[in-house]
Amino acid sequence: MKIKILVSMVFAFMLFSCARDPYRGITPFGPDTYTSSATPKFRTALLNRANEFCKSKNQVIMPINEDTTGRGYYVIVFRCLSPDDPDYVRKDWEQSPNVVIEDKRK
Repeated sequence: MKIKILVSMVFAFMLFSCARDPYRGITPFGPDTYTSSATPKFRTALLNRANEFCKSKNQVIMPINEDTTGRGYYVIVFRCLSPDDPDYVRKDWEQSPNVVIEDKRK
């Protein structure tokens, strides 16, 4: 009987550890600014979660930046703003630079 309970507990632990959240939590990143990351496979789910997070505060999402990391994660930085906030305007997206230029002039 003890072995069945032990096996059941080990199985339950393995099941719950595999069913973890596929994207990381939303983290404060400044005044009304947040960041979150996920694997690229869950990019849409992450954006939906960020949008729902802002909706839960009766605000709208304003993406600030999105990028992928060297470890393969998709990262978003966003703000939750009221719809009448003057900062809630259409943004022209710019590609993040992927080259670092070192200036050796002194």
